[in-house]
Amino acid sequence: MAQPPLPPPPPNMHHIYPSPYYPYPMPIWLPREAPPYPPQNAQDIPEAFRPATFVHCEGQGNDWDEHRRAKRPRVVRMTDEEAKLEQARLVEIRKQKEADAAILNEERRRIIEEAARHKHEVELKEFEEKRRMMEEARRKHEIELKEFQEKQTEYLMYSKLGRILGLIKAEGLTLDRFLIELITSRDNLQSAWVSKTLNSHGTEIAEALVDRKPKVLEPWMKSKVADMYGSDKKKLVKKLRVDQKKALKAAFVHLQQWQVMDDMHKHAPAIWEVLERLRTLEEPEPEPPAPAPAPAPASTSEPSTSTSEATPNEGAPEELTTNSNEPSNDNDNTSTW
Repeated sequence: MAQPPLPPPPPNMHHIYPSPYYPYPMPIWLPREAPPYPPQNAQDIPEAFRPATFVHCEGQGNDWDEHRRAKRPRVVRMTDEEAKLEQARLVEIRKQKEADAAILNEERRRIIEEAARHKHEVELKEFEEKRRMMEEARRKHEIELKEFQEKQTEYLMYSKLGRILGLIKAEGLTLDRFLIELITSRDNLQSAWVSKTLNSHGTEIAEALVDRKPKVLEPWMKSKVADMYGSDKKKLVKKLRVDQKKALKAAFVHLQQWQVMDDMHKHAPAIWEVLERLRTLEEPEPEPPAPAPAPAPASTSEPSTSTSEATPNEGAPEELTTNSNEPSNDNDNTSTW
């Protein structure tokens, strides 16, 4: 059966223990006189009713307490001098705690600022690294694009030039068509590239043209190459200076073919070397008539050879004629071949 609850303590009684359910015997109620309220001065409050400044816990001293390891609180009251000293000590402790808290707050603020500064530096380094990588990638892309454009331009130019040179080698292209194909379809930059190519391969081209014997020595070519430094060149230069950005093809539309040659001398000088070599070629001379046979002597005592037989090495240069009467020495190392 449940026990009835204990009655509450009287309100005017001071109880030692906080609860009647404390695991000790029932407390002893001590009747005391209530202090005047509100107190006028601290001295008016009796020392017995002043708030406790120190609580000491000590053992009860019996087997039950030793077994439970419990402590019995005991209020130790101080004198006025001890209270003042204790109050000063508490003030010092409070001040020290406030100073320590300020130091801790300052240290915490410094640590937070250092962490934020370090984070900002790391982010700035990452940003600089990304920007450097993007700049390097952009620079690499520009270089690759420029190389690709140069290679594409060079490929188109050399493919055009190779087709023209292939026509020259295969079909013996005439020089007037060669100039039209090479110059009138190119601008100044491409003409410079053609000049650079012909500087290294111009001799081979000239030899191919000479060996093929194409009909390049036209009458108009002979006359115009002879006076290519004439007054007509000034007119061409004056006309080309009107618009420097205009391609040569647009400027050559209303010009004659001999004017194209004058401008080609400026942009592709190696072609002029080919022209000079072709212009200075002489026409093949006709075969010289066979020399008349020498008249036979009136009286001969020895039989002579037939007059129809030609003299050995007849018509050859004098330095290439060998004397058949001299013995040939094949082992002579000093003889020139």
